[in-house]
Amino acid sequence: METEQNDLFQPSLEKKVAVPLYSQNASFYVAFFGGIFSIIFFQSLNSFKLKRFKIDFIFYLFWMGVGLTLPFFETHKLVSRMMALAAYANFYFLHKKYHKANELFGTESPSPWKPGIFCSLAGISITITAYMIAKAYR
Repeated sequence: METEQNDLFQPSLEKKVAVPLYSQNASFYVAFFGGIFSIIFFQSLNSFKLKRFKIDFIFYLFWMGVGLTLPFFETHKLVSRMMALAAYANFYFLHKKYHKANELFGTESPSPWKPGIFCSLAGISITITAYMIAKAYR
């Protein structure tokens, strides 16, 4: 009798565990302070954790192309910040259901400090390099 009651508390279809992802707040700060390349790097970490990098790859290519063409605009500072936040919004909607599943299962997000700082520094260095190359061709 006791084993039958324990079976009632087991999921019947499949056992799925939510993958701990970096929070959306951390993604927003990385996008705002680091720029477009930083949010691409940071969100690719979530894609690798979700094992859906191949699905998201086309979006990463698109935003890389946007990031590489931004230095050629005169108002690149304002447009660059807006495009980084647009990329954040894009990745937010791509991974929204996974973040909701994390909330449902009560999965805690890992600390975003080290990867956030690393992705921000890497993104800023690529952005500076792209601006220097664009300045040389003006």
